[in-house]
Amino acid sequence: MRDSIEDARQVYELLAHALGHYLLHAGNQIEFVLPTNMLLADQWERQAWDFAFELFMPANLVAARLLDGWSDADLQEDFEVSDEFFRRRMETLRRDRAMQSSSNRREYARNEYSDGW
Repeated sequence: MRDSIEDARQVYELLAHALGHYLLHAGNQIEFVLPTNMLLADQWERQAWDFAFELFMPANLVAARLLDGWSDADLQEDFEVSDEFFRRRMETLRRDRAMQSSSNRREYARNEYSDGW
């Protein structure tokens, strides 16, 4: 039973990914010719997955539940996503948080130590 539920979730997740491509990249395919533009292909894949991640697990809801002390198991059950989708979404949230934290430290250092330069 668990496998069939996991399979159904993966189908919905893949459909959300495809919808992300359609909404974000429709009409831009003229720019996309494999293998000449692999960087663009990678960027579009990330964007489509980020769309799906935000659709099924909005960052603000995940953050609020984490602050309320929810466990990973409780989060995954509540959002009803596959194991792989949950793992990848949590990785993107941690990556984004680390990047924002790094950006905030640079901004602080620039303001604190610039001495008007």
